[in-house]
Amino acid sequence: MRFIHPEFAYLFILIAIMVFKQFRQNQSALVHPAIAPHLAEALTDKRQNRKKIWLIIYFAIVLSVLVFSLMQPTLRLSSGKDLRPLFIVLDQSPTLTDQTTNRAKRLLTKVLQFGIERPKMIIVFSGSAHSLFPLTNQDKVNQLYLQYLNPKIMPVKGNDLSNVVPIVQKNKQAMSLGFDLLLLTGSSISNPSPLINLTNTNKGHILFWPLTKEAEGVLMDPKINEASYQQILDEKNTLFQTVSSLSDGKKESEVKPTSMGYPLVVLAAILLLPWFIRGFHLSVSKGNYKIMVLSLFFSLNASADLIDWFYSKDQQGQKLMAQNKYSEAANTFENRQWKATAFYYAKNYKEAKKIWQDLGDLESLFNLATVYAADRKYSISITIYQLLLKIKPNHKAAQENLEIIIKTLREVNSTSAAQQEEEGDENNTVSLDEEDPLSELFNDEGKERKAIGERTQTNKNLKAEKFLENPKMIDKWLRNISKDPSQYLRARFFIEDHHRKKESINE
Repeated sequence: MRFIHPEFAYLFILIAIMVFKQFRQNQSALVHPAIAPHLAEALTDKRQNRKKIWLIIYFAIVLSVLVFSLMQPTLRLSSGKDLRPLFIVLDQSPTLTDQTTNRAKRLLTKVLQFGIERPKMIIVFSGSAHSLFPLTNQDKVNQLYLQYLNPKIMPVKGNDLSNVVPIVQKNKQAMSLGFDLLLLTGSSISNPSPLINLTNTNKGHILFWPLTKEAEGVLMDPKINEASYQQILDEKNTLFQTVSSLSDGKKESEVKPTSMGYPLVVLAAILLLPWFIRGFHLSVSKGNYKIMVLSLFFSLNASADLIDWFYSKDQQGQKLMAQNKYSEAANTFENRQWKATAFYYAKNYKEAKKIWQDLGDLESLFNLATVYAADRKYSISITIYQLLLKIKPNHKAAQENLEIIIKTLREVNSTSAAQQEEEGDENNTVSLDEEDPLSELFNDEGKERKAIGERTQTNKNLKAEKFLENPKMIDKWLRNISKDPSQYLRARFFIEDHHRKKESINE
């Protein structure tokens, strides 16, 4: 149990002082200067005295409940699901044959269809590593991306497993809750130790599936649970049950905290009802009244705001949204969907994307496509809308938005073409169907690059590095390849690899 406002705990000291003073008042009432102590004790109504003592205790309990409500204790309820990520790491080195690649896709499709209720991320690696999609519970999204995979889309040749480590480390959920790993390869692997050590440090398990007979035994580590190649060929349910069993005994017992402050206020109100019954009363000393007033004064200062007594954070956020105070609303909301929506209206697209990518449900997928469109990342927006429509073909809003984006781009191109005809310039048309302006960069099919040369394009030289540092040019390029998801993945992987190398040089 945790408390949202633990600062109210000081009120228990005041309650203790009040109870002490009340007992002193009750005791002093039994003493009279004109009566001997032994006579006073004989004349005292002990039954009435015990009643007053119990009233004082009852009074302390009611006040304690009120203080607990001000502290807003939060409980974490059982979800019955494993919230620890499952990273599916797939070898995409150039040595893999089409048969091996198809076998891997078939196996992973069955894993995704097996009903394993935990967030998953597919990571592909060769000489570099890339995630297909952010961590998500939407298995159909991963299935759709999976079908476009092949070793040819990887930007760098190789089989370096250590490239997977930074992707895993950047995932906060994995680093806080732990994770498990399913590794599939059809060949030997270099530098496996960093990923193995990271998984063991986070108390995770590694399952290894060899996609070829030659891949059996390439990872000689007793901590790795390796299936046999024959089990891979058989594809029996026991193979997939092994993946599901990684969650046994590890159901995450904590979900979003639920505040118990408001139920405790109701409980305190119920406990106060007997005070309205005749004969059920307790005379409070003047000193205790002063303490009550003093505690109220400090309570109002300790609280974040008086409005918290009447409205939840989400209700306050909705009021701020109605007043067009979107940034304030985003910082107020506790509900992550509403928080992301507020960021979207505040045009803080970066934060909105982060939240919707993490949530990963169909509603968040739609919102993610919308925010990419608002951020002028049209190709990514189109791709996500297309994926969403494959999962849910009758999604009218996604269909309408997709048609609007494509229609708008075509209209822009038509206007641009007309202007270029008048000006005699044919180099600036942005068409969804034009040839990939960087196609020559990919003619080597993933060859490892030490440097990227120059490419002549319509009367001027363009360096690929300069191109990749220009967001507008990247956006134009990605729009051109948005109709081919496989080419889109290849382009995205290439850009990611370029920026990672640049960051490593700067470091």
